[in-house]
Amino acid sequence: MLHALGITHVVSVGECALVPPSNIATDDSSGGYHLVAGRGPGGHGSLWMEEREGRIKVLDIKGVCDDGIDSLQHQLAPICEWMERARSEGGKILVHCRVGVSRSATVTIAYVMKHLAIPLVDAYLIVRSRRLNVLIQPNMRLLYNLCGWEVELARERAEADVGALRCELAHSLNWPYLAREVHRLNEKYLH
Repeated sequence: MLHALGITHVVSVGECALVPPSNIATDDSSGGYHLVAGRGPGGHGSLWMEEREGRIKVLDIKGVCDDGIDSLQHQLAPICEWMERARSEGGKILVHCRVGVSRSATVTIAYVMKHLAIPLVDAYLIVRSRRLNVLIQPNMRLLYNLCGWEVELARERAEADVGALRCELAHSLNWPYLAREVHRLNEKYLH
């Protein structure tokens, strides 16, 4: 299905995408693999197999749960660089996590912020508008990561110019305001 959509690259956030299917056994000494009889179909459609055979490139971000504790802060820059390289090669990227609401939305928003040089709220609205009827809601820790990412990108664009940095951050929302607004949006669901 990924090939039918033209997907050439996959960012898997916290879902350990590169795990061999149950019907594949690897030979660590030769680096090869073989099918194990009686353990399901031939591994077709396995992201592990597709990546292994060079049909799809995968960036597998391990150890990031959607638990409000795990962070993506230090991974956003390398992820965005990987995505930018993929796009410059003419690739089409699928970003996924288990539900597609928090972790993958965070990565996508971070990329849009960097690629389009726009503030967090604008990037959120662009990503949200592309999801049609699917709500996106990075958990509060990941939203805080995005606030930090916004400052990091502003510093990068402003270089050492304090005036330019102020101008860059003039359209951003501060964390207390953003957290309060998210709480207001979710308040009706907490009763």
